[in-house]
Amino acid sequence: MASVLTTLNLPDCHTLSHLQLCSPFVVNAGATEPMSATRLLVPLALSLLAACATQPKQNVTVENQSECPVRLTNGQNLIVMLPSNPTTGYRWAIQDSAGGVLHALSPEVYSSPKDSGMVGAGGFSTWRFQAFATGTGRLRLTSQQPWEPEVEPAETFDCAISVN
Repeated sequence: MASVLTTLNLPDCHTLSHLQLCSPFVVNAGATEPMSATRLLVPLALSLLAACATQPKQNVTVENQSECPVRLTNGQNLIVMLPSNPTTGYRWAIQDSAGGVLHALSPEVYSSPKDSGMVGAGGFSTWRFQAFATGTGRLRLTSQQPWEPEVEPAETFDCAISVN
């Protein structure tokens, strides 16, 4: 094996086990030609893509009840964005926060569209949660006027949450 390595006589090389490492090539001790950088990078790129494909997204955004139920992994963030217009007097309130599997990262944040140009135009209320325990729960919000709690909510958002 040593004779193969010495006959290649490549500059700036180091021997590691049965491989000769040379910038930018790795030469197999039994081969007569250096491995191209492309042949080395293709398997590396494929393994990186596979690793990325198996990692869940850090943030899962839900904007409509039709996107429920939601499955999360421990540590993932859930962002809930619901249409809202506080100028009408209707506000979203959390009735059930799936507290056994989610904890709130922030209070409700209201944002209006920047291009509406109209006072009183509707926008979105956003809540951020993080999955912290394996299990299931329900995230339930209702939209109603706070001074009329006995009146049925105008809207309800009810989403089953499961955390693995």
